[in-house]
Amino acid sequence: MRPESMTAMQGGAPHWGMLLLMLVLLVLAVVGIVLLTRYFVRPVDVSTLGATRVTKPDGPVSDDPNPGIERDTFVVIPDISGYTRFMQLTRFAAGHAQFVVAQLLDAIMTAAQPPLLPTRVEGDSVMFYTVSERADPAKGASGPKLAAAVHDMVTAFYRKRAELLAGNLCPCEACKHITGLELKVVVHRGNVVRYQLRGLEDLSGVTVIEAHRLLKNSVGRERYVLVSEAAAADVRLPWERAPEQHREAYDGIGEMHCDLYPLRELPLTASGVLKSPLRDMAAKLASNIQTLAGTAR
Repeated sequence: MRPESMTAMQGGAPHWGMLLLMLVLLVLAVVGIVLLTRYFVRPVDVSTLGATRVTKPDGPVSDDPNPGIERDTFVVIPDISGYTRFMQLTRFAAGHAQFVVAQLLDAIMTAAQPPLLPTRVEGDSVMFYTVSERADPAKGASGPKLAAAVHDMVTAFYRKRAELLAGNLCPCEACKHITGLELKVVVHRGNVVRYQLRGLEDLSGVTVIEAHRLLKNSVGRERYVLVSEAAAADVRLPWERAPEQHREAYDGIGEMHCDLYPLRELPLTASGVLKSPLRDMAAKLASNIQTLAGTAR
């Protein structure tokens, strides 16, 4: 065999080896893209998302010197309505749904303090409480002070919603339905026992049960504040001249009379909202990564 032929054969071996390596890498890349796409388009139940990244309030949860004693207390539960539309999302949209709801809950919690203190985050709602001025004249909340806190949390919710809309560039199912998220708030009053178990604080008593029952009502609206008769004598909200009269009846509780504020006069847009699409995209990408890492475990 001639020397030049030997050189050509020896020089051709690395060429075919490189092609084979590139082919293997291409196949692996295609398989990886297919598997990742199938992973992201699978449905996921996100009914419990939204509470994992809410900012924890600074300082102690409560300075009540008498835990375990029944005291006259306001119980306030803001609940995000429209979140059930996110139930059948892909994993990509689920990360964005979590981001959106966490941002809205964080805005509510920031605006509510003081005087309201959070005790429990339940997916798309938070339970707050504050001892009344009658129970603690020095540190308890008056009706007007509580009304102002409810006003602030509702306003904060819609300002944050407007901010999320202004900065949104994502066309996914969750981000397209931000405008469908509304807020309903229940305000109740009665005797409540605050207790702690293994470092966790919670409330107990018939008043707490009644407040949760009031969330399951026949109002027929997605945006309102419902103030029970027990709280309405002191809590008058500033949005409407006169609230509507509403009543509900529950097994084991009986009939409950309430003041209903439909929030018709509440502005649904916020002036002076800064648009930050790049910041919004970065936060949603981080949420996607966290969702992917969390569900992979």
